Amino acid sequence: MNVEPVAESTSELKAPNSKLPKQGIAEGVVNSIPESWSIEQVAQWLSSIHLEKHIEKFRENEINGSLLMSDGLDDILLKELIPPLKYRIIFNNERKKLRSRQQQKSTISTANTNDIRVTLKSTNTSKMVKDRSLS
Repeated sequence: MNVEPVAESTSELKAPNSKLPKQGIAEGVVNSIPESWSIEQVAQWLSSIHLEKHIEKFRENEINGSLLMSDGLDDILLKELIPPLKYRIIFNNERKKLRSRQQQKSTISTANTNDIRVTLKSTNTSKMVKDRSLS
């Protein structure tokens, strides 16, 4: 029986690359709240919209989700981060999509909260009327 030493057989085993495919990254990042993104999540988002060349500038300038979504990241600053006009246009279009998604989520969340408040007020008022009639 021919048995190879354990050290030799395990030394050839390599762990698979742990990076997620771009589509998986994009889904995970986009489904979270952009304002709370870390610098790395912003980098993942840039990669998902095919702006990998500009990730290093965003990291150097510590652009996190809060800064990404703020109005402070205007055209002048963006020109320093992403010099080619074509890519700035892509960036702005994608950022608008993020803002739009976030607004839709906020609107839905607010609508659901308002529905709950109306229901609770209605219930409390009914209870108060019943309590007064018992007195």
